[in-house]
Amino acid sequence: MTSPPPVGSTDTPEPLAAPAIDSPAPNSFIGSGMATVSGTKAAGDTIQLQVESTRGDPLCIVDGSATTWSCTDIPLPNGPSVTLTAVVAGDASRSDSTTVRVLSPPTITTGSSGSVLSNGLVHGTAYPGAHVTATVSNGSHCSFRADGSGRWACILSGGSGDGRYTISASQVGPNGFPHVASDSSGAVPFVLDTTAPAAPVVSAPVSGTHLGAGVSTTYSGSGEDGTTVTVWAGSPTGSSKLCTATVRDGAWSCVGGPLPAGLYSISALQEDAAGNTSAASAVLSLRYSTPPVPAPSGSPSAGATAPDSSATPSDPSSPSSTTPRSTAPAVPAPPGHAGGGSAEGVAPNPTPLTAAVQSVAQVGTVFDWLRAAILALIALALLAVPARLLAGMVATARAESTQQRWSLFGRNQAKAEYDQAPDVRAPAPWVVPAVGILAATALVTLASPVATELAYARMSLAVLCALLVVCAVAVFVPRLVAQRIFGASVRTAFTPYTLLIVAAASAVSRVLELQPSLLFGVVITVGVTTTVAAVRGKIAVITVAALAALAAIGWLLVGILPPPNTVMTAFTAELVNAVVLIAIGSAAILMLPLGTLPGRAIFGWSRGIWLAVAVAIDTVLFAILVPIGRLNTSGTGTVVFAVCTIGFAAISISVWLWQRYIAPSLR
Repeated sequence: MTSPPPVGSTDTPEPLAAPAIDSPAPNSFIGSGMATVSGTKAAGDTIQLQVESTRGDPLCIVDGSATTWSCTDIPLPNGPSVTLTAVVAGDASRSDSTTVRVLSPPTITTGSSGSVLSNGLVHGTAYPGAHVTATVSNGSHCSFRADGSGRWACILSGGSGDGRYTISASQVGPNGFPHVASDSSGAVPFVLDTTAPAAPVVSAPVSGTHLGAGVSTTYSGSGEDGTTVTVWAGSPTGSSKLCTATVRDGAWSCVGGPLPAGLYSISALQEDAAGNTSAASAVLSLRYSTPPVPAPSGSPSAGATAPDSSATPSDPSSPSSTTPRSTAPAVPAPPGHAGGGSAEGVAPNPTPLTAAVQSVAQVGTVFDWLRAAILALIALALLAVPARLLAGMVATARAESTQQRWSLFGRNQAKAEYDQAPDVRAPAPWVVPAVGILAATALVTLASPVATELAYARMSLAVLCALLVVCAVAVFVPRLVAQRIFGASVRTAFTPYTLLIVAAASAVSRVLELQPSLLFGVVITVGVTTTVAAVRGKIAVITVAALAALAAIGWLLVGILPPPNTVMTAFTAELVNAVVLIAIGSAAILMLPLGTLPGRAIFGWSRGIWLAVAVAIDTVLFAILVPIGRLNTSGTGTVVFAVCTIGFAAISISVWLWQRYIAPSLR
């Protein structure tokens, strides 16, 4: 039997030892973000390793009868002061702590394959505010300071060209860290690709197509496999993204959202997986407009064209046009084929004349014609009538003046200027008119901007042919009528002052960005020698009516032209559009009652007939030029045009009032 301890004994159990952290040493720097933490403990104690002063889930638990403990490769958070605490499980009073500085390597963002495919841009995450340096095995490198959320990105410089390499990164902490770089991150496979893909091809819709406004449109074409194609629509008001698609097996297709009525330049870009962006595709010219309301009767209306039963049905997702132009199926270009206007169906580069004029069917509502008639009356009231008043007053003032008039062309020179008249050979009769038509061609071509040299040459040839057609009608019709019907003699000549009218019309169209353009092209005129006002007026009416009829015929042809997807069809479209614009523009300008223009002869013969013919021709002019209710989509041209027109009218009427009423009273 064990006897109890003697009364008064002072023996007590020895206290258990606290754990200790021997490694890492206090205030040491850990650049890998991983650490082995070790120390001592009492036999049988269970040690829990925790970070900071929190008592959350431990990073490591060590138990056993050994008097040492160790936690290997423990991930530590970044920071200039990270506290590690070793505490005995079940007895928080026994613990030990140490503080270290931790800055792990930054991360590099990779793709799903675990590698980096880049055009030189690399990015990732790091400690907020740290200075990151990325290095590629080819010698290229870049540096960037991480933002407040820890994101960084930089563009590599130096090193060799495209190829397969590896990349790693390190970082130096901001204030509070020692100026020591972290360890480098593990090497990551890196593919450098700085070669941009070729421009994509947009094969549908074809350039010049008329589409319905407010409906979705399917765009398709060819490109480089794996790239992303983005389709853009540009107009004078800005650009907008229509749709995107991934190229698979060399082809792509996407559906663009609705566009309001107007003329748009459509182009596409493609971006490869490395982020390289191609040049823009060939620009397509598409016109979106509201289709006319169909006739209520079940039978086709007069002049309607029966549909071709052999035509292939169009894609339901693609908008259909009210004209045969848009029903022709687009021919996709082969993969990798650049648009250049070849005969294989690839659309050539369009020009402003490729789809300048809408078909008659698209200006078929009563409201459209009423609007054109109102604009015609406004133009006559603000331009034609004030110009006639001003011209009359100027002529009266010149007739009443007794001062000798100056001459710019030698009329005041002495008749015998030379001791002996020089022997100058006159050029052939056709030379001067030919030079005049070539000069008019250059001026008309400059009325609209053209993107490429080939398109410029094609449009110039179309304008030249159109001018020949218009001048032929303006010459042969009045000659035939004057000689065979009225028996009057005529003379035909090139009139240099008409080039000033050509230049003025082209300048107005270019400055105000009119689409379609207001054009003039009658540089060869016919003069009637008769003094009978009625004969001169009737011949003048027939002249401008012939030009208006030529424009109407061309306008009807616009609706049945084939799609301009080859050089020849694009040239044909530009020729017909040029004939329409030059013929109707010439007819409207010739109706001005000024000088030797036909409008002056009609005005002198019968003012009522002049007004009726002028309203009819100007109504057709505005129906062609303003089918979408605008003179300029940005609005600036409209304001400038209105201000100049109203100012001209105000000045002309003021001069007329002064000469007619105020000046006589002052005498």
